[in-house]
Amino acid sequence: MFRVTYAGASFLTADDIAESLLRYARALALRDRADTVHVPGVLEDGSSTVVELLIGPASQIISVQVADDVPQPVDAETVSDLERRTRSLGLPMAVPIPLPVHGTEELPAYLEYG
Repeated sequence: MFRVTYAGASFLTADDIAESLLRYARALALRDRADTVHVPGVLEDGSSTVVELLIGPASQIISVQVADDVPQPVDAETVSDLERRTRSLGLPMAVPIPLPVHGTEELPAYLEYG
């Protein structure tokens, strides 16, 4: 079980959820992007909840492994979604093709549509 602290609040969550959350937060930061995610958590009083987090380049998330008798929230769908989002940030980004800037040259044949 991990205690995740973010923006002055904390909650407990399962090991795989906390690890996937941190991987996704890192991937977002590397791409200078932000996103909102929902993860299952356990509050101080032991009640279950869904935590909404806005994570991005400026996020300061702390995850500390703790021993706790509270059952870990199990949510394979959340882990799968976070991992999918993380992988999608690793896809190559489109890069513009530089074109000549002098004169009114025609586009190279490989750039023509038709």
